[in-house]
Amino acid sequence: MAASSPGRRPLFAALVAVALLVVVGVTVWASLPWLRNSSSGTGRLPAAVETSTVLVNTWLPPLLSTLVAVGVAALAGFGIGALRPLGRFSELLLVPFAPWLFVGVGPLAIAGYERTQESGQLGSFLGLVPPVWLSVPALFAFTLLFRGQHARWRSGGGTGRTLLLPALPMLAVTALPTWLAHAQAPLWAMLVSRGPDSMTAPVLVQMLADRRFGADGGPPLGLVMPLPLLVLFVLLFAALMVGYLERLAIRVGRPTDVQPTPAGADPSVRKVTA
Repeated sequence: MAASSPGRRPLFAALVAVALLVVVGVTVWASLPWLRNSSSGTGRLPAAVETSTVLVNTWLPPLLSTLVAVGVAALAGFGIGALRPLGRFSELLLVPFAPWLFVGVGPLAIAGYERTQESGQLGSFLGLVPPVWLSVPALFAFTLLFRGQHARWRSGGGTGRTLLLPALPMLAVTALPTWLAHAQAPLWAMLVSRGPDSMTAPVLVQMLADRRFGADGGPPLGLVMPLPLLVLFVLLFAALMVGYLERLAIRVGRPTDVQPTPAGADPSVRKVTA
């Protein structure tokens, strides 16, 4: 049985390659209409709208809120998962945040709008920054990550090697989808926009689709996700999947103070304990 297994490896590799080609081919074929729309329509903008202004309004304000939200989540995750102020019950500190795990800007929109109005930031660049100052999904992810590294840190592994270095890729893993979600969400921008100079791409496309500007042709869907940004996000997510997420190990059950590395496993694999 063992002698015949090497001969099967080329056949298995060929089957995997064919399956991969089929999946990629079907994906590209099914995505062609969407890809054509993602690179068209920018020439049909009203005269009062600048493409560069729309892109800046769409991507930069959400980036500011993403950096703050993920940074605060990383610090909070370190405090809960690594410092463990309540010992074995430290994860109970996540319970107050659980109802907000899948909640976006919606419940915060009224309070955020009133704050923006009182500060005179309606229609401004700062007003477009979403009022989300803590990414709860990132908080859960960092708490689990630091909990998994807690034993190695306490055993003298060094803060930089056991905590900071494993957390750096997780910053990108949590920040990229947070940034993308905030940039594509139209609710907040619809509330605070006050003219062409403060519109984001989703708001502009929706207004053009409703013919509020009286524009001819279809809406400029290419502004919502420009093709260069789409390629950049795909490459970044692929690099994180192959180089980082593939090396994460999730363990469930009763946590222990010492988590030995299984025989034959890579000792550099990051352990995330749930």
